[in-house]
Amino acid sequence: MIDPPYRDLNPNPVVSYYIMDLLNPIFTFVFSVEFAVRVLGQGLLFTQGAYLKSGWNRIDTVVLIFAWLEEMRIPGMEGGGLSKILRMGRAMKPLRLMKRNKSMRHVIDALLGTLQPLGYVIIFLMFTLVIFSCIAMGLFGGRLFKCNDPANVYPNGKRECAGIWFSDSGVMMPSSWENPYFFDFDSFFSSMLSLFQMSCFKYIRYESSSSLSMCSNRPSS
Repeated sequence: MIDPPYRDLNPNPVVSYYIMDLLNPIFTFVFSVEFAVRVLGQGLLFTQGAYLKSGWNRIDTVVLIFAWLEEMRIPGMEGGGLSKILRMGRAMKPLRLMKRNKSMRHVIDALLGTLQPLGYVIIFLMFTLVIFSCIAMGLFGGRLFKCNDPANVYPNGKRECAGIWFSDSGVMMPSSWENPYFFDFDSFFSSMLSLFQMSCFKYIRYESSSSLSMCSNRPSS
């Protein structure tokens, strides 16, 4: 709990890093002795009360494996992707405390029990998105285009979108007929993505060659 994921974030911790480096191998050794004693007493996998038949014991085993990988200090691991994975393993260590707290075990078990019904909700959501994506393609497909020149506005169309124009910073830009928004409904994939974004985000900011806007559908000046 007191060891940050990156030690340069906290140069003055509550417990010095020197003491942490001394205590970590000790705790890893104690946990290893506990693992060995329980495996010798209960069996590892194929006995009736085998150690790995319990989900909480499997979590403890994974935490112990991560701890030993940290202690081994594999050459070339520092700063690489493997070191990031090992740091993620630290987040699982507090689960050992939850194992010994009956109330917390009930909460975690209830959370895991909701995963299967949640899968049904996700399937229903995907089915709904597929239907409305097809409808949106029929209603709005190819109809959100406009000229990137802010001076070329409605009722001008694609025919008038030609030539060049100058941005506020004095940069010469070619006129092009393009979608003004971050999302569109011109294909099934983009339609699905647009509906997913609109259902999950409060607003979407985008940056184009002409302006920076939100998906509030306001006309550009």
